[in-house]
Amino acid sequence: MRIRTLFALAATGALALAATAVAPASAACDPTTQGPCTAATTVEITLSGGTFSIATDAPTATGAGSVAPGSIIAVDMPTTTVTDNRGSLLGWNVTADLTTAPTHVAGETTYTIPGAAMTWVTGTVATTSGALAGVSAGLGGSLAAPVPVAVSVLGFGGGTYTYTPSVSVVVPPNLVAGTYTGTVTQSLA
Repeated sequence: MRIRTLFALAATGALALAATAVAPASAACDPTTQGPCTAATTVEITLSGGTFSIATDAPTATGAGSVAPGSIIAVDMPTTTVTDNRGSLLGWNVTADLTTAPTHVAGETTYTIPGAAMTWVTGTVATTSGALAGVSAGLGGSLAAPVPVAVSVLGFGGGTYTYTPSVSVVVPPNLVAGTYTGTVTQSLA
């Protein structure tokens, strides 16, 4: 009978020892014996895509000068804003194209300034929100064909960018005095 009692006491003591060795999961942390106390929280932030647009701050640009062949007329174009808040960082490309050559009608004759006489200059690209890394002004050039205005490479271009371009016109021969009206279109892709 003594052996059974000793065995029962030993078993009860082992259970008590096991119960004190394993602390419940909700036990308070004691940094003096267990090290620093921590609590982790997973943070999830969902960002949705936004606008992808191009706009100018004025509908009309003007320049004036002599009808003398070879004279140069500067046309200050309005400031252009490119916004890429798509959240894709796919990059973008802006081109300018003379969609309607400047013309003037005198009597029954229409006079035209060809795109070959007009040169696009983008100017400096600046940012109001974003980084200039990976974003640059295009080479510009003759408006006889679409010209590169500004570009953002893949992985860049998120934010808002501005530039103030100009068009230089070398007056061709055989034009009459008057106001010549045409359209330059910038395209964002």
